[in-house]
Amino acid sequence: MTEVGVDRTLLRSIGQYDLFAVLGRGGMGTVYLGRLAGAPTSDLVAIKVPHPHLLNTPASVMLEDEARVVANISDPHVVPLIALERTPDGLLMVMPYVRGPTASALAKAVRRAGSLVPVPVAVRIVVDALAGLAAAHEARAPDGTSLHVIHRDVSPQNLLVATDGISRVLDFGVAKAVGRLQKTTQDGALKGKLAYMPPEQLHGAELGPTTDIYSATVVLWELLAGRSLFMGASDADTFRRVLTAEIPPLAPERPDVPEVLDSAIARGLAEQPQARCQSARAMIALLSAAVAPASEDDVARVAVSYTHLRAHETVLD
Repeated sequence: MTEVGVDRTLLRSIGQYDLFAVLGRGGMGTVYLGRLAGAPTSDLVAIKVPHPHLLNTPASVMLEDEARVVANISDPHVVPLIALERTPDGLLMVMPYVRGPTASALAKAVRRAGSLVPVPVAVRIVVDALAGLAAAHEARAPDGTSLHVIHRDVSPQNLLVATDGISRVLDFGVAKAVGRLQKTTQDGALKGKLAYMPPEQLHGAELGPTTDIYSATVVLWELLAGRSLFMGASDADTFRRVLTAEIPPLAPERPDVPEVLDSAIARGLAEQPQARCQSARAMIALLSAAVAPASEDDVARVAVSYTHLRAHETVLD
C-alpha cells in the first residue's frame, strides 16, 4: 500500500519497528509513522515513543497508564491500541495509522482557504467525538467494574478527522480513570488545555462525563465560528475568559447555523454541570435533532481536500 504524501524516509529503528515521519509531538513523547522492520507490505502504524529525558520518571508511568485506559475502550471513534512493546528506549504504544488531519489542522486549512467548515460536517465531527467519549465513559475493566474514564483533554488537537469520514478521539494521556498507577492530579495541577476546560475543572472540582461534553461543545463552537472561543493572550487571560465569558450565539454571524443548534450548544456550554446533558449519548441526540449530521462520505470529501502529512501533526500530550 502506498500512502500519498507520506514521507517514507527511514529516520531510525526502535524495537521491532522502523520509524519514518513524525506525526506529532507532545509533552510526554513523539508519535512516529512506522511499520514492522523488514516487512515492507505490513500496515503502517503510529508509534508513540517517550521522550528520553522522561524515562524512569512518573511521566513514563503515565504512558503505561494511557495504554491501560485505551486497551479497555472499544469503539470505532477512538484510536485503538494495537500493541505495547518494552524497549531500552521506553514503552512503545503502537496504534493504527489514521490518515487525515486533526480537527485543529482542518479548521486552520479551511480558514486559510477563506471558508468555514460546513455546519453538518462540524456537527458530524463532534457527534463522532462524543460517541468515542461515550464509549470511554462507559468502559469497564475485564472484571466488569466501571473504570469511570474522563478524557479531560478534549480539544481540536486530539480529534482526528480521518479520510474515511470517521472522526476519532485520541490521547488519553491525562485521562482520569480507576486503577491508574500514576495519579493524574497532584498539588492542584491542571491537566489539559485551558481554553477547552469547563469552569469546574479550573476550580479543581470533581469531574464527570459533563466535563468532556463541555470541551467537545467548545470544539463545535470553534469549528462553526472559525475562531477560538476562550483563548486569550496568556494563560491568566484564558482562565479569566473561561470563568467570565458569555457564549456569543452563532446564528447572528453565521446565518446557516439554526437557532435550535445555538440552543443545543448553549446547553453543552452551561456553566453548571447539572445544566448540561448528563451523558455524551444524550448530547449526541440533542445535536442530531438540531442539525442532521453530514454523512461519512461528506466528511471524507472535506478531510481529503485538506489532508497532507503536516496537517496531521498535533499536540498529543
